[in-house]
Amino acid sequence: MSTAELEVKKQKFSELLFSIQSQLEPFLNVTESFSSIEHKVKSSKALNLLYLPNLEVLSEFLIENQFKSKKFSEIDALRLFVKKMGWHFPEGSDEFLLDSHIFEIYDHQGLQIYRSFNFFKISSYSITDILTNHWWDLYERNPFIAKSLADQAIRIFSEQIKTPMHLQLQPHVATEKWSERISEAQMFHDSFVPVLDEHNNTVAILSPYRILNFQFKKPSQYLQADA
Repeated sequence: MSTAELEVKKQKFSELLFSIQSQLEPFLNVTESFSSIEHKVKSSKALNLLYLPNLEVLSEFLIENQFKSKKFSEIDALRLFVKKMGWHFPEGSDEFLLDSHIFEIYDHQGLQIYRSFNFFKISSYSITDILTNHWWDLYERNPFIAKSLADQAIRIFSEQIKTPMHLQLQPHVATEKWSERISEAQMFHDSFVPVLDEHNNTVAILSPYRILNFQFKKPSQYLQADA
């Protein structure tokens, strides 16, 4: 990709982030000006451009549903993204897809290409913080849990597993490292769902998980200012 093409993609990335943020403010604990988003995107060394299809689909979904006055559904948005990519879930996946779940999709390189927006209810990072930093720079999590999840993902890709998999993991805590309010969430990863292409090859993994509880360890400066 040329420098000019990269700059065009970064500009589109910034515009989509700003557009989606304005429509999803009820989900967010932090909002940003367009200039702030643009600066973070353009200066980021960890920007994952694989999120572009995710952002495009969510933007289309939100605009379409505004006119239909339809309640935002994480499952509908997830299914639309998978369909737009030309992929599908295997049979028996529905029981793993609940609107209360947070959904993340990873490709075979371990790069996250989709994140549901209910995640931002428990985060005090902005959307841009999440998408312009590596996960390990944002959160602290038990290394055993991280390794177990990675090992299972590698197995799904290497063995081309095509059915949902129950994970034998205990709930664990993930804590933000440097956000304003330091969110600490207890989460439960109980399954992986393979994502299949038109030839039924496993091309990605859906990781649905539940938040059992969470807290912000610091008060918001905005809340203090309003008091």
